[in-house]
Amino acid sequence: MSLTVSNCTDEIVCRCLQVSEAEIKTAADLTEGPTVRCIGRLTGAGTGCTACHRRIRSLLADQCAAASSSPTCVIR
Repeated sequence: MSLTVSNCTDEIVCRCLQVSEAEIKTAADLTEGPTVRCIGRLTGAGTGCTACHRRIRSLLADQCAAASSSPTCVIR
């Protein structure tokens, strides 16, 4: 699945599957209460060696802080 967002970087977050920050943020926008597992299902990120889980969680936390009015934003 190829997801893109214009205001994000193309920095690769998941090196195993070459998933970018933009793809992860787009996937998070498409779900209610995004989790690392959810992002993995949508993009594949984090389903390889799992070394990127910390970075994915950080991106999700940043996104939740930006949308702090959203009651459905949950980080697990």
